[in-house]
Amino acid sequence: MLSLSSITEEQRALFVTGLLEYALRIQVVVAQSKLNLWVRNGDSIVGQAFNYRTKLLRGTMLEIDLEMLQTAAVLMNPNEFIASLLSRFGVLKFFSDEGFAVNVSTEDKTKTADEQDQEKLQRALIEEMLYLLINLVKNVPGPSNERDIIKREVIHKLWVQKRTFSEIKKYSLYITYDDSSTLYFKGACPLN
Repeated sequence: MLSLSSITEEQRALFVTGLLEYALRIQVVVAQSKLNLWVRNGDSIVGQAFNYRTKLLRGTMLEIDLEMLQTAAVLMNPNEFIASLLSRFGVLKFFSDEGFAVNVSTEDKTKTADEQDQEKLQRALIEEMLYLLINLVKNVPGPSNERDIIKREVIHKLWVQKRTFSEIKKYSLYITYDDSSTLYFKGACPLN
């Protein structure tokens, strides 16, 4: 087994970049398709982005990419990681000193409609990037047993809305877990 301590710094950087690059590209494309930037390319990319996030395929796609990004974030210099995020999402200029000064000082009344649309798009991309960062921080790698999966699902439901103990207990009865690490709901879930 190869350990990170036995490889050169150049090989380590290449490994970490490989972990980061493709997982981050996918996150950017999914964010862009959510913002309808891929409309001209047909519905296939929108369908792929939708399937990427669904509960059925989440464990085999999205969660693995999030784990790769988390691993890269731990192994990389934090400044390099954030710079990679800003660069890939195309918002690096917005956060630079000159870009931030222009965005703060310019009033919306003096901007053209195209400039306002670009600014809205840039803000939406920043929002998606921040959403990804929040997911990287709050989602630890996937649970490995049924109890942890139920606990995670219940916590996610509690974030959405306050629930009574009886509602949570009913909800946990609807969750099943099979050998292939797939989460299923038996019947109609009372909290959806």
